[in-house]
Amino acid sequence: MNFLISLLGACFGIILAIVIIVIIIYLKIRKEVGGSNMKILTNAARQAASNPQEFSGEIKNVSGMTSIYEPRILEDFPDFNKELLFNKIETCLNAIFNSLENKQISSNDELELLSNFLQEKIDDLNSTNTNIRYDNIKFHRHAIKGYTKADRVATITTSSTLEYNYINDKDNKYKDVKKQTRYTCKFVYVYNTNTLKSANNSKLDKKVFILNCPNCGAPLNNLINNRCEYCGIGINEINLKIWKICSYSEDYK
Repeated sequence: MNFLISLLGACFGIILAIVIIVIIIYLKIRKEVGGSNMKILTNAARQAASNPQEFSGEIKNVSGMTSIYEPRILEDFPDFNKELLFNKIETCLNAIFNSLENKQISSNDELELLSNFLQEKIDDLNSTNTNIRYDNIKFHRHAIKGYTKADRVATITTSSTLEYNYINDKDNKYKDVKKQTRYTCKFVYVYNTNTLKSANNSKLDKKVFILNCPNCGAPLNNLINNRCEYCGIGINEINLKIWKICSYSEDYK
């Protein structure tokens, strides 16, 4: 019994000593940096604990199985080059970031299928008086994480790890965070237009294909004089025989 009491007393003494040491260190740091700066450091530590992915210096793991999907893609598309696709990922994501920074959709033709989605994000930024920037962008790794071929369209899903400084200025409240993150992108290739009809029921040129109206979002199966049959806006034809990015998402937010 006496041994147990002594053990508990020793444990309590150790805990008390640790608490005292922590308090002494805290008071010394507070004295050096000042009360206001200490509050900033404390808030930053709390935010880092609640959002570890934004403050971690570790490169995220890429999610994919390129060695499995690449042979399947090559069977259907012998000219496919994964390095060209990986370069396209970087080109597209940089164009997306620039569009959001400038609040104007890039003239880059690679983003044609994302115009509606990007415009919605830009409208959200404007409505909340928010400005954002992506600085010091550095890509790490890319991988193919999925491949399907159905309904005249082939789709490749990719995974990419990258880092950047994400700068958010909302209502004059400035935030600059270095992020290690990962993006999932999807690219489509329309390989068969035999069943697609134009307004006069003739075959469409197999070099072009349009998914949705960039203005109203309506499906563009029928075109009259290269105009949307719903809202009447003029439509630029989209090149069919290349991979086009159709969606993207950030895995860590």
